[in-house]
Amino acid sequence: MIFTACALVAERYGAGLKHLKDMGYAIFHTAIHSTLSKSLADSRKQNAKIDILLEEYSNIKMNTTDNQKAINDFIDWVIEISKCINSNEWRGENVMGIFFNEFNRYKKKSEAGQIFTPEHITDFMYQILDVNKDDYILDATCGSGGFLVKAMANMIREAGGTQADAAAEIKSSHLYGIEFDREIYALACANMLIHKDSKTNLEQMDARTEFACQWIKSKPITKF
Repeated sequence: MIFTACALVAERYGAGLKHLKDMGYAIFHTAIHSTLSKSLADSRKQNAKIDILLEEYSNIKMNTTDNQKAINDFIDWVIEISKCINSNEWRGENVMGIFFNEFNRYKKKSEAGQIFTPEHITDFMYQILDVNKDDYILDATCGSGGFLVKAMANMIREAGGTQADAAAEIKSSHLYGIEFDREIYALACANMLIHKDSKTNLEQMDARTEFACQWIKSKPITKF
């Protein structure tokens, strides 16, 4: 999961993965790490916890790394997925949540009982809360960021699309999330980084604590 997430982020930030085909796993792995490190440079000045994504990636151990065809196929899939989620066809689908739920189908049970909210439910919740482009959204148990990316997509569409002046502001300051689980927090960071948005407004902490309450109070939240 983390490897896939980081590969998608790296492609979004210009790693040029297609040029790494047939070059072996070591070069592929290093290129992702290097791109992640560079892309997080500005964000870590505002939120040091963003480094958790890079740390989780660094801890990945592969069982096998000599299947070049599998690596090449993986690169092709990452490029294709990246094009889809960064086009006008994207409607806020939670890419990381979809991957997580699919991977867990092959396990006896989901890790820690985690099942991420389906896309149609996050869309329904967006409508129930009557969110608009001027709102400031908080998800205090954000998981992989499903509701946040859905809100972001809808708010930007209401504001006039990704080229509208308001889109950049929505991405940078209208979306806030809290997640306790370290690995899932890393996925949420990746989910936002894929769209170059809001990664500095995510926090890895327990939403039930006094510290979290103070953090929430310091933000201009209008809907949660």
